[in-house]
Amino acid sequence: MEKEKTRKISFYVGLVIAIVSIYLAFNGVSNWYHPAVFGIWLVFDFISSRKNKTTFDYILNKDWKTFFNLYLW
Repeated sequence: MEKEKTRKISFYVGLVIAIVSIYLAFNGVSNWYHPAVFGIWLVFDFISSRKNKTTFDYILNKDWKTFFNLYLW
C-alpha cells in the first residue's frame, strides 16, 4: 500500500513538472526541456508500473546494486 502511494505521488509530481515545463516553453524560456524530460519520465514510470513491475522505482527499491549496474555501466 505504501509503494502505491509513492507511485501516485511521483505521477502527480511528474505531471506538474511536465505542465510547468510546457508553460515555460510557451513563455520563451530556453531550458524548458530539462524539467520536461524528468516529468515525462516520472509519468511514464507510473504508467509502466501499472502494466508490469519492471520500472525504475521497482528496481531501485528492490535491488539498488542492480540499479547502479544498469545505469552506470
